[in-house]
Amino acid sequence: MDTTGTAHVQIRTYGLDGSTPVSVGILAIPAFQVYPDVGRTDSAGALTINLTPGTYHLSASSWDPLYYLIQTNLTITGGMTVTFRPPQMPRGQITLDIADFNGMRIYAWGTYTAWAYSFWMSDGQMMLFSPDTYNLAATLTQSGWDYSLGNYGAYQVNAGQNTTIQAGGALSAASWPFRRLYAVGETVKLHNAFTDAFGNDLVHVISNTVNAGVRGQSDEISTPILAERTDRLVTGESLTDETIAPMLQVRAPNGQLVLEQTSWGVRGDYSFSVPTSQPTGVYTNRLALDTGPHQGLISASDWFCLAACRRACVSGPGL
Repeated sequence: MDTTGTAHVQIRTYGLDGSTPVSVGILAIPAFQVYPDVGRTDSAGALTINLTPGTYHLSASSWDPLYYLIQTNLTITGGMTVTFRPPQMPRGQITLDIADFNGMRIYAWGTYTAWAYSFWMSDGQMMLFSPDTYNLAATLTQSGWDYSLGNYGAYQVNAGQNTTIQAGGALSAASWPFRRLYAVGETVKLHNAFTDAFGNDLVHVISNTVNAGVRGQSDEISTPILAERTDRLVTGESLTDETIAPMLQVRAPNGQLVLEQTSWGVRGDYSFSVPTSQPTGVYTNRLALDTGPHQGLISASDWFCLAACRRACVSGPGL
């Protein structure tokens, strides 16, 4: 491209001590929506880019040591140097408390960009962030499986604060009706949920298979991700992802299966209608999910009553 009229911008990046050069990923962000990746600084912590004059946010993503630091509203009018020295920048700290998993992969995007790198963190590890409100896509990992959590849609990082994210432990399922009694012909509504030991919502489970001899490729989730998968892949490998969906079953009083749905759509509030041809009485609902190497199959059961009148059904199964 013709770089006439652009500004020659030098970027310098350092580690947590502020003096050791480190190689980090750089985003040059003129607008929230754009794809802003301009490369990585070299082993000496240096990168030179040409930018059209304007206002930019520059972010630096480091994997060793771990940090995600942003300099906002930089006015580029001509040649200049932008330096990232963590000790001299406002920053907050996140520390992981992970139980029973290998660690967690975090994608962070905030006020200044819709794009994010992937950071892999182990139990007890800390990471520095510039103060901001972030969307954190937090994914527990174990033996090639990913367990995505949904609690961090607006995670606040404040300067000078150290906050802890707790996750992992035993996974559990829950499925309960909004009401115990439904009249014939009414729509039945269940709430289905999966959580970890700390109450984090489990929103996705993916099994990853490593394929040898295929050119490596990155993966994405619902928000654009610049994926760093060096913790998982070596040169020449790629990943095949398989979504492991939960299953919801509802059985009539006579044991007949009246609903079987296998998809992540059954998570949360789920409504359905029991055919009027089915008998009245106590119905059972069962929610199950294969959690693979972590716990295998987890499940939960509950009940509701379909009746012509309230007094026709006043207690649960076997009562």
